[in-house]
Amino acid sequence: MGIFRAKNRYYALSSIIFFSLLISGLLISSKLFAADDIAQKKELIGTLSVSDLLIQPRFISTEDDQNDFDTGRSYFFFSWKVSNLLSAHFGVGKLELVNHNMRLDSNVAATGDYKDFSFFEAYAQLESKFGTVRAGVIPLMFGWEGVHKESEWIFPRTMFYGGEDPSYQTQNFGLRDQGVSYSVSYKGFYTHTAVHNGENGRDQDGKLWHTATIGWMDKVGLEGAISFANGKYQVGKTNPQLDFAYANAFLGYQKLDKMLLLEGSIGEEKEIGSPMETRFWNWHIDGSYPIFKKGLSALVRYEQYEPDSNAMDDRIQRVIVGLGISNEYRTSNLYIWAIQNREEGLETNNDQIMVEWKVRSLSIF
Repeated sequence: MGIFRAKNRYYALSSIIFFSLLISGLLISSKLFAADDIAQKKELIGTLSVSDLLIQPRFISTEDDQNDFDTGRSYFFFSWKVSNLLSAHFGVGKLELVNHNMRLDSNVAATGDYKDFSFFEAYAQLESKFGTVRAGVIPLMFGWEGVHKESEWIFPRTMFYGGEDPSYQTQNFGLRDQGVSYSVSYKGFYTHTAVHNGENGRDQDGKLWHTATIGWMDKVGLEGAISFANGKYQVGKTNPQLDFAYANAFLGYQKLDKMLLLEGSIGEEKEIGSPMETRFWNWHIDGSYPIFKKGLSALVRYEQYEPDSNAMDDRIQRVIVGLGISNEYRTSNLYIWAIQNREEGLETNNDQIMVEWKVRSLSIF
């Protein structure tokens, strides 16, 4: 155990030193390249703007005769630009947009609070030609749904990130967390690395998590990326310490109504000092194609999710078929979804019909 503690202290100290040097270097470089900012001293107050918005009213009818209206993942994003280098960004919406990892029992205990409106994303940003540093409640950019904002999503959330049925509790990883990140991009290639709490909010155990993504996107709409994450979790000295590791890869093409995406995620949960380990995985393929006329598209997804490699008959298959109706600029999108869930063991009456209307900004184009 002394070795594990020494390693944790080493990783934590290394991460703090690395990001301290990184931020110091960027601040020094900002002074060296601040000639343009001198002319902007009269704008010290900065500029506040709405950088992204998504209004998503929807209706969900479940097979067991449960019906619900809600606002889905609606949010407003604001940006405060102080200079070409320094800015702040924050999103207001339901706290569940953080997408708390439900494999951590502290998040399960606090589930009821996630319906409240709050700042689900809020960070300071320092951007230069050497890269971008963010600190605060930052996006983790793990997988396709992590790299892209919710306003860019076409399909409902994958089961790896929770799906649309709260009874599954399948949120295996967070979309956002408190921490610090560094990103850099060059000619379509991008990298992102983050050090964060792991609990997708206030730290509970004093242990840091690490997440990294390497990807590529071209102007035609092709994109591919791989992501990795790892971290430890323990609440209370008497509880076992858990070691988590994740990997994700996706390859896709998206251009307006046309989309083809293949993605797979895998995770492992180990109890340190015990032979017990659990593997969980998810993969899906999505397709969207315009039909009949411009603005009308057919959509289909096939998905499989394995929550526990040690359990029998717990695999879930999901088939989603949908119809999308969009205006010319795709700022208004109406989706009608038929969602069929096939449980490998005991069948649950949880098939769904969902109608959602997404009104979003033009900032994503």
